[in-house]
Amino acid sequence: MEDDRHTPAYWLKKIREEGVELKYVPETLRTEAVCFAAVRQDGWDLQYVPRALQTERLCRAAVRQNAYVIDIVPSSVKHKVKAALGIQ
Repeated sequence: MEDDRHTPAYWLKKIREEGVELKYVPETLRTEAVCFAAVRQDGWDLQYVPRALQTERLCRAAVRQNAYVIDIVPSSVKHKVKAALGIQ
């Protein structure tokens, strides 16, 4: 039987039900869904999201959870995130 810890579904459940931080999720299992769930619980988890997944949508979710996270949003999407959330 496959070890559940090697699936994104396992980590998604751990994040949603137990608040596990993204830094504990193996990098290869940090899918968009896993990362989105993590930043919705703790915006600072954005720092552990793979750069390719740091989209405007995901960054907005992180900043909605914690406005101070705007400081670590990639410059390539920061302006759009600020505009969408009405931040100056």
